[in-house]
Amino acid sequence: MLIAVSNVHRQFTTDNYLFKNDNAFVGDNLLQAWGDLYTYAGENGITVCTPDTVDLNQIDAFLFNDMPHMDDEYFVFAVRKKIPIYLLVSENGFMAQANLDPSYHKYFKKIFTYYDPQIDNIKYSKINYSFRLPQEINKNYKAKEKLCVMIAGNKYFLHSKELYSERIRAIRWFEKYHPVDFDLYGIGWNNNLIWTKNIVVNKIIRVFSRLPYMKNLFTAKYPSYRGEIERKSTLLSKYRFSICYENCRDLSGYITEKILDCLFAGCVPVYLGADNVGDHIPENCFIDKRRFSNYSDLYNYLTQMPEKVYLNYLDNIEKFLKSKRARQFSSEYFAETIVNEIKKDAAVNG
Repeated sequence: MLIAVSNVHRQFTTDNYLFKNDNAFVGDNLLQAWGDLYTYAGENGITVCTPDTVDLNQIDAFLFNDMPHMDDEYFVFAVRKKIPIYLLVSENGFMAQANLDPSYHKYFKKIFTYYDPQIDNIKYSKINYSFRLPQEINKNYKAKEKLCVMIAGNKYFLHSKELYSERIRAIRWFEKYHPVDFDLYGIGWNNNLIWTKNIVVNKIIRVFSRLPYMKNLFTAKYPSYRGEIERKSTLLSKYRFSICYENCRDLSGYITEKILDCLFAGCVPVYLGADNVGDHIPENCFIDKRRFSNYSDLYNYLTQMPEKVYLNYLDNIEKFLKSKRARQFSSEYFAETIVNEIKKDAAVNG
């Protein structure tokens, strides 16, 4: 059996890139699960590849990572040839609305998705962002040199439930009141224009920024910014806490690498995002930002936390990562669920 995997980001759909590289530019080991899927499929007599590496007519099934454009060459080919196709939903459904739109799902035999309201274990199966789970984490309290860090890209998205602006609110609060206790890392924070939630104002800023000597006036300055990084884990382990917000809030089941990176590094996340995060990750493993009405209260909680209480958070994280409950985030579960579902369908259909 031959399964071809196509990604909306075309650089990942070339020359089996997905299966040869652990890392993507947006996260540590973000592609690791794909390598494990490739290995598990091979152990079960199934070949997995990107479609550019084979004769399309030899493909038995297509797996699309996020909803492809309707004119995508591989999608069009699969539909025309009536080849079984499957969808893996990764991107959030506010930015990529077609991912969660049932009217698009009619083309697919099954959908693997994070989105809890659609899970029926018939057409829709639960899949999370997945990794090889560590069995122990760094719990050296003395090695944590600073209080709090944020690792995020400076992006924006106009939606009522976006959290990009909340990240900036957190950054500005720390910069104003407790700059020594906070560091910012990530891409896009250096020399980017000011962004607001007002579309008209944004357009005016971009027009005036093209004038000589005006760009500097409209460029956002972040004194807490410390630069870009290649790997998160080493940096996160030096901090007690990480401001860890998803790109959007209240999207049930949308739990990305952002909180998992923190857990793996032994850094307690201050989390905001999925409204039902506690259904998937124990609430004693992270600090729920929703419990605090303002950043002053949050800061007091972080700074007044006794060492014993902090180490208890780390113990809880390690216990969770070793538990059956965490398996839903494992690359093993990811590989088995996708490969076995497709294999089962193939057997039923002869």
